[in-house]
Amino acid sequence: MQLIPKEGPKIPNWLNILFYATIAVLVISIVVFLTLNYSLNKSRKTLEDLNEALVKQETATNLALEREVLDYREKIGDFSDLIETHVETSKVFEMVETNCHPRVTFSFFSLNSQENMLVLTGNTQNFENLGQQFLIFRGENLVKKTLIEKITISKTGQIDFTLALTLSPQIFE
Repeated sequence: MQLIPKEGPKIPNWLNILFYATIAVLVISIVVFLTLNYSLNKSRKTLEDLNEALVKQETATNLALEREVLDYREKIGDFSDLIETHVETSKVFEMVETNCHPRVTFSFFSLNSQENMLVLTGNTQNFENLGQQFLIFRGENLVKKTLIEKITISKTGQIDFTLALTLSPQIFE
């Protein structure tokens, strides 16, 4: 045994530098790993929040669009019902114009399309013209029944009359 301690073998400087560099790389790696892990978790949470907000916003937008589409659908349905029940009364004007005697003047026109009734009030110079007008309407295919409701002679000698015509439903098609 020796009483005087001897100095142990000396470690080269490059080995000390390598040891401390390895420890520094290890510490830096752990810090970077923890930082990246924290950032990744934070990004996932942000992504989940954004997806939830997007789903909520899509749902609100979809609900609004769905309500709007249903409103338009209802309006179209109402309009379709109106179109289906609509009768073309303008054809009655054409029929009266086509079948009007040249010497007869109509001053009043009343149409009830639900009952297929047309009431015409007019005047003419004589009974012959009135009779011809009556026969013209009676010969029309779209007129089922012709009736003279009222005849009067005005102060000027004109014949005032009221005709009631029962029309065929085909005129409104």
